[in-house]
Amino acid sequence: MLLLVVVWSLPTSAVAQRLAPSHWRENRVELPWESRSNTISPVLAAFGHPDDYRWEGAVTGAFFLGFLGGALGAGFCGYGDGGQRHCFLQTIEGVLIGITIGVTLGGMIGSAIHKPQE
Repeated sequence: MLLLVVVWSLPTSAVAQRLAPSHWRENRVELPWESRSNTISPVLAAFGHPDDYRWEGAVTGAFFLGFLGGALGAGFCGYGDGGQRHCFLQTIEGVLIGITIGVTLGGMIGSAIHKPQE
């Protein structure tokens, strides 16, 4: 009998804890893709906003760190135990690793810098 009283009273106390739907909608945070006032399309928002330097940073980082990775890959190639004479694959590997790191870091740094308003 006691179990029946406890089970019968639980749904009532749980219902009392719910917020009213109108109160929930007023305090709800609007997500960027739900915004109606945002003039930037979701496709453009995925590729970067025009008010930051994310793509410029990604290209610059890829160029410089790709060059540095290729130079390091070619430079350290002869120091291995195998004593390789041709270092083409190690140079390409260094370039690809440098580009990957450069795109990531350059894009992150560029997205933190906002373009001045015209």
